[in-house]
Amino acid sequence: MRRRELLGFLGATAVFPLSARAEDGASKALVCGLMVPASSKRLSLIEALRHGFNQNGLVPGGNLAFEIHSAEGQRHELPRVISGLLAKKPSVVVTWGTEPVQAVLEQTRSVPVVMASIGDPVGAGVVSNLARPGGNVTGFSLFLPETSGKRLQVLLRMLPQLRSLTFLHNPANKSVELQLAATVSDAKALGIEVRPGLARDPADIEEAIAAAVRSGSEAILASDDQLFTSERIRIIDAATRSRLPVLSSLREFTDAGGLFTYGTSITDTSRRAADYVAKILKGAKPGDLPIQQPTQFELIINLNTANALGISVSPTTLALADEVID
Repeated sequence: MRRRELLGFLGATAVFPLSARAEDGASKALVCGLMVPASSKRLSLIEALRHGFNQNGLVPGGNLAFEIHSAEGQRHELPRVISGLLAKKPSVVVTWGTEPVQAVLEQTRSVPVVMASIGDPVGAGVVSNLARPGGNVTGFSLFLPETSGKRLQVLLRMLPQLRSLTFLHNPANKSVELQLAATVSDAKALGIEVRPGLARDPADIEEAIAAAVRSGSEAILASDDQLFTSERIRIIDAATRSRLPVLSSLREFTDAGGLFTYGTSITDTSRRAADYVAKILKGAKPGDLPIQQPTQFELIINLNTANALGISVSPTTLALADEVID
């Protein structure tokens, strides 16, 4: 679906509640509330979700209506935006990221919630058990500890002399603690020192990167946090001025000029989230549906960025990539 067509589709579903109750008692369309990220990626994520719904016999614009809401990366706006979404009486809510699902659960423990993506739901306090999450929430985790080592190995292929990097993370996001611990452990085995780069708000980002430069870090690893996804241009611009490559598990960074991404395909988890929504609409309890861990990973290399930073990427490394941006 082309961008213009998708925008038209989204506008139609957001503005016109479909299949409204007729005088003869016909039921309304089921309402699926979406808490979307503040990112251009949202269009492809919603399209992936729509594709998954179609595979389950649910037709956005037919027997299913979308209510699309976003806090546009503004954490303080989450309670207000979620309150407005829940006022639409959705049958189920789909979220992306840690803070949105936490904010939804602060307002409802009855409306089913499907997390299309979250880092570590146990660490974030969203669920206590992956196999049987209980309560009104289920979904898809983005992170497996094994991926951190592979990410670092790719980095060493490009920068074999690298001995230190800064892990940029938001200390308020407990979901990334598993990623941090795995990164520190795997880096130590490879002879790499991991230094913390703390940022709670956009205003903290440039100072965190400046501190990384002062400490002698040779790369920036951005953690899975919507703050950093929303501010990826700021991160990459600040790092590039100091000729530091940026890597991440989320492909938005590579699209925006980061060196490479190795991680889970959020497009894939968004499509699979539709399967869980369909099960819930058919009567399944979200707490009985296990949290799914990643099954697909992608390596995306931005060769333009590598060339600009004077980083040589071997043909062998390029051959490992699922996609090369040049």
